[in-house]
Amino acid sequence: MHRANFIMLTKRNYFDSTLFYRVIQNFVVQGGNSDRDNVAVKMSRIGQYRIPDEIHAHHIHKRGVIAMAVHEQHDIPESKKDKRSSPYNFYIVQQKPLSENYMKKLEKRYKFSIPAKNRKIYSKYGGVPHLDGDFTVFGEVYSGMSVVDKIATQSTDAYDRPIEDLFITVDVIK
Repeated sequence: MHRANFIMLTKRNYFDSTLFYRVIQNFVVQGGNSDRDNVAVKMSRIGQYRIPDEIHAHHIHKRGVIAMAVHEQHDIPESKKDKRSSPYNFYIVQQKPLSENYMKKLEKRYKFSIPAKNRKIYSKYGGVPHLDGDFTVFGEVYSGMSVVDKIATQSTDAYDRPIEDLFITVDVIK
């Protein structure tokens, strides 16, 4: 459903003129929205809806994956969190390879365990294991991660928004 939604929005030119509005180097670049009026008009034409989660244990947050964001739920108990995705907001994992020491710190901080199979992937390629199980991974960047890395180096404000607007254009090529 997430892939189909992304393709549908792309074919309707939704993502064109949206922004990478949240950029955190060595974490993720997030886009698909904007405070521009034309994006609000596009959203109103398409409508407001949520996509049921499609979270699978084998779809992990390794470097380069594309996943959909959910609405902020900081102070909600885990058992009551709504894991349905926003149809418009996506992110690309940018985090580079993780050391064993760093993974142990993540496990302690977020009170979870990274499976051995995933540890090998995260140490070789990078990623953000503490997002596993909370967000739907539906795609992957197969070429062009250097562009994602360049986006991640942009200067941002206190809210992780790039100082200069980073506009998005998305096309379906297959």
